[in-house]
Amino acid sequence: MFREICLVCPNDKHYRKWLKDNNFISDPKRIPCPFAHEYHLQLYKLENIIRSIIKLHLEECPNRILQWNNRNKYGRYRIHYRELDYVYAPDQTPRLFIEIKHRETTTTGKDGIAQIKKSLFIAQHAWQNVSGVCINVMMADILGIETDIIPDFIPLTEIPTVLASESQPHDEIHVLWLDSKEVATFAIEHGLLTKEEVDDLPRLHKLARNPTKYLNTEFE
Repeated sequence: MFREICLVCPNDKHYRKWLKDNNFISDPKRIPCPFAHEYHLQLYKLENIIRSIIKLHLEECPNRILQWNNRNKYGRYRIHYRELDYVYAPDQTPRLFIEIKHRETTTTGKDGIAQIKKSLFIAQHAWQNVSGVCINVMMADILGIETDIIPDFIPLTEIPTVLASESQPHDEIHVLWLDSKEVATFAIEHGLLTKEEVDDLPRLHKLARNPTKYLNTEFE
């Protein structure tokens, strides 16, 4: 079913061409919504901060794009790709795929698991012992969103032990929850974010969700 499975870097020219051919790269002439764009840039920063935290304990594999060939309905093999948020691959052998998500509630965590499952289903045709984990950053507190359910957070001090366990072969895909406030504190202390940027996240979130309503409220 799947053949020529490998990992390539995000800058691989064939991968970049595939993104463009399949309209996964935005038209540079198209101006995105400035409100949503700014908020998502901050989320991307937070994702990179999580990568930095993981990297302190598990060496990052620069090749985090899963590539494979699959036969289409016409019997022809075509190349496909899936982006992975983080790959741990000691000795060039993938051991752990990590999906990083930002969550506003505890009820929106299924897509990360689904993404990991699809990637593992393909990858395990080449590497049987590769496992997966989903890291959710609970954003409700830092965004000022009320929530009745608080997940069991993994303190950042326990990340080394947890990741060491997760990098061992296992079948179940675990979901780890991180507290966004603890992540933000880490980021500020290490110069990865400023306090002003963190304090501005609730405003950016409201602008991204409903800019007209927020701006009307601001100027009343």
